[in-house]
Amino acid sequence: MFDPFNDFEIAGYLRNVRKDKDKTKIKHFEHDLFRANLDSALTYLATKRVGEWGKNILKGGSKHSGMGV
Repeated sequence: MFDPFNDFEIAGYLRNVRKDKDKTKIKHFEHDLFRANLDSALTYLATKRVGEWGKNILKGGSKHSGMGV
């Protein structure tokens, strides 16, 4: 288990607010949070200007994307 804070037994996986330790529950919790915030994130991103790197990514290219792909 990835435990960068070395406190999994006390604080749960990555110090999650519910202090969950069960991998299945954590995956569901993460998925639910992702889905709950997706519309807000997309709305925010829609207000931002896309740089050249973003244009390459949107076109499906990876040339000079800086993402190691």
